[in-house]
Amino acid sequence: MKREFVLILAMVMMSAYGIGEANATLLQNMDFETDLTGWSIGVVDPLGTWDVQWSDEYGGSAKMYITGAPAQTNVSQATQIAMESGDKITVNVFHTDMGNFSGWALIIEEPGDWQVLYGTCGAEGYDSVTWTADRVYDAGTLIGVSCSVWPGTSTTWVESLTYTPVPEPATMLFLGLGGLVLRKRRKV
Repeated sequence: MKREFVLILAMVMMSAYGIGEANATLLQNMDFETDLTGWSIGVVDPLGTWDVQWSDEYGGSAKMYITGAPAQTNVSQATQIAMESGDKITVNVFHTDMGNFSGWALIIEEPGDWQVLYGTCGAEGYDSVTWTADRVYDAGTLIGVSCSVWPGTSTTWVESLTYTPVPEPATMLFLGLGGLVLRKRRKV
């Protein structure tokens, strides 16, 4: 009985450590609580006027303001670990000051490949979107959120990003074995 308890405890600790480690290391500062540490500011279409800064609004956020035609800016960061197929990223934003073709997008960039994972145009207000990785993305892949307008004015506050890794097969195996040991113990 003592041996089974130690085995189960070890499996739970190993799985909890692995999940916590992945969550902590995909990106830095995913909640923008106090600043933009770890995030790069980019300008795709510099014809308009733009400003990206940290804001204390919404409990801390990256505030992207743009005006002009066309204008697009973003905040992005390279991943510190690989993302596995099935991993999820959720982004929470508030978008306002709608202009023509104004919107925001969740973007991913690998060498030679830039994709919009989710985009919306003309939707003012709070939005929360979850994207699921369809394949493995190497460490160093850029994840970002962009704000764009053509023409007019647009403001997007990026409140947070959340990373939810898919449990590794070994973790699931350990949890399953632990459940079988407990079930066997109860039947005896």
